[in-house]
Amino acid sequence: MTLANKVAQFYVDADVVHDIAHGDANTTVDTLGGPVPSLAKLTKDLAASFPLAGPRYLQVREVQPSGMGATTGTASEPNTPIQRILNTVVTNEIAGASLANNAITLPPGKYYFRARSPGNAFGRIASMSGTPFVLYGKSAMTGGLNACDHETVGMATLSAQTQVAIYTVIGEGSVPLGGGKVAEVQVISELEIWKL
Repeated sequence: MTLANKVAQFYVDADVVHDIAHGDANTTVDTLGGPVPSLAKLTKDLAASFPLAGPRYLQVREVQPSGMGATTGTASEPNTPIQRILNTVVTNEIAGASLANNAITLPPGKYYFRARSPGNAFGRIASMSGTPFVLYGKSAMTGGLNACDHETVGMATLSAQTQVAIYTVIGEGSVPLGGGKVAEVQVISELEIWKL
């Protein structure tokens, strides 16, 4: 190839690269090596085929103002589940998800859950309506001290719109369910959900 031919080919290749870089989400560019999608088309196609594409995260908490502590749970019978307070949405990127009355409403789909709450007990994530499921958490017993968190993690597939809540399960008697009164705002419990 002569220098003049190389220069001419360079201008052709520059146009091809320009079309790949700046083509819209439906553009495919013909090259000597075969068709190549534009960057916008490649991004669109990958987003459509990747199951976690797009925002799919929800985080809610129990937040208490300064001077307020968490509640005390009282169990009249052993292993009584006590629904935790959830009163603050930190992030909601799941379309159709909402918080009301200490419970999350989720649309159908497959989800990964992670919850943590303080208390000398163990936790649970469970449906209140819709698709029935229960995820059981790890015990957090510390010999009577309330300086521990119990955590619950797991996955569930919801076939219908479902309300989900977190619970602390305690033995008989009264157990503090979080920190005492402090001079700052405090986060007591937290639930994180990823739509898969």
